Amino acid sequence: EERKAQEEAERKAEEERKAQEEAERKAEEERKVKEEAERKLKEEREEKKRAEKLKKEEERKAQLAKEEKERAAKQEEKAKKAKEEEEKAKQKRQEKEEKAKAAEEEKEKLKKAKEEAKRQKQIELEKKVAEESKRAEERRKAEKQKQIEEAEKAKNNPVQSRGLDLGDKQKPKKVHKPKAKKKKTTPPTKGATKELPKETPKNSSSSLPIFLGVGVVVAGVIAYFAFSG
Repeated sequence: EERKAQEEAERKAEEERKAQEEAERKAEEERKVKEEAERKLKEEREEKKRAEKLKKEEERKAQLAKEEKERAAKQEEKAKKAKEEEEKAKQKRQEKEEKAKAAEEEKEKLKKAKEEAKRQKQIELEKKVAEESKRAEERRKAEKQKQIEEAEKAKNNPVQSRGLDLGDKQKPKKVHKPKAKKKKTTPPTKGATKELPKETPKNSSSSLPIFLGVGVVVAGVIAYFAFSG
């Protein structure tokens, strides 16, 4: 019985040991399961953090790309406006230069026209002066020829010459009197102080009115062109 009691005690001790080992095994398995669960949870949290970080990085990159695109668009718009402004300024400069060139050409054309008109007026004036001088010369020659002819007539007709010298009032006066012979005058009486008036030469101032008339005409023509120009 002692042996049976000892065997029973040993059996119980073995069962207790086995039960303790089973408990330790189960505790180990539970610990492993718990560690595996914690590891998985930790991995999930880290994965989630990585995903969030990656998402934030992607969002940041997208925002940077958007901002860069907007900056590029603004820069392009700015460059486009600057180019348009430059084209407008260039067009304005060209228009201004063309207007200035046209004005200069018009001014030069007007200047040439004025010079041409002045030259034509000068030519006309010189022509008129030359014509007037020619007519005056012809009148002077005609007057001189007329005086010569009248002098010849008077020389050949002494009676007419004497009548002209005496100042016959009944005969019509001629505009240009021919050169007549001087009258014979009696010597002055003793004591007489009054001298007879000397006869002035009839041909001395015959051409003077003609040249005075020519001068007046030329002066008038010059004054007309001066005021009209």
